[in-house]
Amino acid sequence: FDGENIPYADASFDYALCTQVLEHCLNPEKLLSEVHRVLKPGGSFLLTVPLIWGEHEPPFDFRRYTSFGVEKLAKAQGFEVVEMRRLSEGLDALKTIVWSEHANFLRNAPPLSFQRKLKIKIGFFAFRVCCKLWKNSFPLERIYLDNCALLRKS
Repeated sequence: FDGENIPYADASFDYALCTQVLEHCLNPEKLLSEVHRVLKPGGSFLLTVPLIWGEHEPPFDFRRYTSFGVEKLAKAQGFEVVEMRRLSEGLDALKTIVWSEHANFLRNAPPLSFQRKLKIKIGFFAFRVCCKLWKNSFPLERIYLDNCALLRKS
């Protein structure tokens, strides 16, 4: 599989799954067109794509997707959008991003001085306090990590 041309005959499958891959494809339109081709009429396609994540898998990380972008892309390739969900919203999304970036930093950082470790610990404590203060103050509903779309071949 070369990332664009799926090596199966037309209408081969009832279901297809593509999770956290589309952002790495050079030609996502072509890949979705191929998924549409290999699905049987009425076949279902579960697609997840990132909206907010740090760059990963360099140099093959090309894009992020809003729910509007997913819908437009899917419909352009002949899919019907059955359901669209935002995954990990608001403060949960912010916490996940911060912890993920912290883990990535620690994996790649040289040994840290006591002073730098202390600054990081204080920063995380302050972030946790802020999250508790923000929790009931405002919803941060426009911030979420991923989109999950259930699509159907008409």
